[in-house]
Amino acid sequence: MAVWGGVMMSAASASAAPFTAKQTVQLCDDDNYAPFAFNHQGVASGATADWIRTVFDRLGIRYRITLMPWARCLAYVRQGTFQIAMDAYYDSSRKGAFVYSKPFYTLTPQIYYSRKRYPDGLPVTTRNDLKQLHGCGLKGYSYANYGLQSSDLDTQSSDYATLIRKVEFGLCDYLLEEQEVMRANLLFASRLSGDIGLGHEDAPGAVAPQLHFLLTRSGAFASWMLPVLNQQIDLTEQDGLMRMLVDQNLSAEH
Repeated sequence: MAVWGGVMMSAASASAAPFTAKQTVQLCDDDNYAPFAFNHQGVASGATADWIRTVFDRLGIRYRITLMPWARCLAYVRQGTFQIAMDAYYDSSRKGAFVYSKPFYTLTPQIYYSRKRYPDGLPVTTRNDLKQLHGCGLKGYSYANYGLQSSDLDTQSSDYATLIRKVEFGLCDYLLEEQEVMRANLLFASRLSGDIGLGHEDAPGAVAPQLHFLLTRSGAFASWMLPVLNQQIDLTEQDGLMRMLVDQNLSAEH
């Protein structure tokens, strides 16, 4: 770890000193994206927040993480009030407004259904099969990586608790979500009401989304920060830091 830390410090001293000596890097994220970002006793917590703390503390970079609605976070980074948005999916329409880092985590797309209603699993093998059933998702979310449009789904739910209940009560045949995110939400829900009774399986034809940092194009910030972030993504991928942090934030202690 000493060598790894030394490598990071050399990168910071070579290109980061003018910014970090005077300013605090402002980062934002969705306020409901466990296990990657969530509010825990008034503190921005989660695997991505922990990754930033680990890396930036070693680099000696001053920073502040603020959680807020995702659309507001993107707006602040676009205008330069904040410098980095955490946990962004790739979207070609955003490339002109933001600078993308390398991907730092790959998610697992899944279909969730009621084991009571479908004890043998959901009867789907293709995307078209999904369209024949009543699928549900969250309001404002994109399901393009599943090959579905918002019009293919009931997207009236505004939170995971409502979405899960609709599947439990038979108002939806299934919901779509990445496994890591649903594990965090089901862990919380099961503490309140016991076994939720959801099964899950791979989504046919779905593309596994990856998480990126989005950097502001305002000023010269990205020209300094992008190579620093990308280097640390490479280094921490080698020692499995992000995977370890995700597992920690999905443990029973969190």
